[in-house]
Amino acid sequence: MLIDTVRMCLTFDAIQARSMMLQMKEHLKIIEKGYDVDYTTARSVAGKLEWYSEVLQSGRIHIRSWWLYVKYKQRLSPVWRYKLVSDTVWWISKLEAWSEQGVSGIEYPIVSGEDLLSDMKSIIMVASDASGTDGFGYYSGCIDAEDFAFYARKWGGNYEFKSSHTGELLSLQHYLANNDSNAKVLIWITDSLSAMFSVNKGRCKEESGLKVLEDILESCDNYKIQLIAIWVPREYNQISDFLSHLCHVLDREEYQGRSLRDLQVLASQGSSNRRAERNEGSEEGRAGVSKLVYKDGMEFVPQSFHL
Repeated sequence: MLIDTVRMCLTFDAIQARSMMLQMKEHLKIIEKGYDVDYTTARSVAGKLEWYSEVLQSGRIHIRSWWLYVKYKQRLSPVWRYKLVSDTVWWISKLEAWSEQGVSGIEYPIVSGEDLLSDMKSIIMVASDASGTDGFGYYSGCIDAEDFAFYARKWGGNYEFKSSHTGELLSLQHYLANNDSNAKVLIWITDSLSAMFSVNKGRCKEESGLKVLEDILESCDNYKIQLIAIWVPREYNQISDFLSHLCHVLDREEYQGRSLRDLQVLASQGSSNRRAERNEGSEEGRAGVSKLVYKDGMEFVPQSFHL
């Protein structure tokens, strides 16, 4: 890996990449035959792949099998041994691309704090939530924006509810697939600890969630965006929670707007959070939204809901 301090970017040297690729191919032959590489070599490979994954975010998903191999060697389960082979093949394909394109072909920008402070539009925030019964929603915009665009969608089509964890990841995947941005940093706000951990560590036990996570990290690599997930308690994610139920109440497949001011949030009577927001916005945007109220310790629910 080369650090270009003039253009402020990271690149991969073609010769070193090719050398690593050839080594990985030899290790793969040994593993596929049922034998094991020695401990020192395995640990060296795992360490190098860990270093690559600091730059290539999608690589996080493909390094755990090597660390488990370092620990268990011949005692590694058949499932993880198969994963080890598939991960090694994945890394060989990446190394081959770097060796062919070299310094001029693949570059990853170095983002400094000074750059981010001078251009706050380079930092995008996305806050999302997913409901197990209704759908998902999110709002997004520059971190210093006074207002945010929003999007809500019912479950269905390419976005089927599998689990709460996968649902949270699907909302982030949808944002990346449908929003073009020149941002350098994407901050994802979620009230799901497991989803936050998956994004930051590149780990996911669910097969459905793993596929979504891989698509998310690859999209960030392609866009050259550094993704950071932050967990917040549920009570601080009320707007996203509200949006996750919105299409169910409106009986629409999807609904979106350029401003959160188009939404009217009514708190339930007797709540310590009793308030009403009546800002300028379209009547259509406020019509069905007022049918939802927030009940303490729960979610946004229809006004007719009773315990």
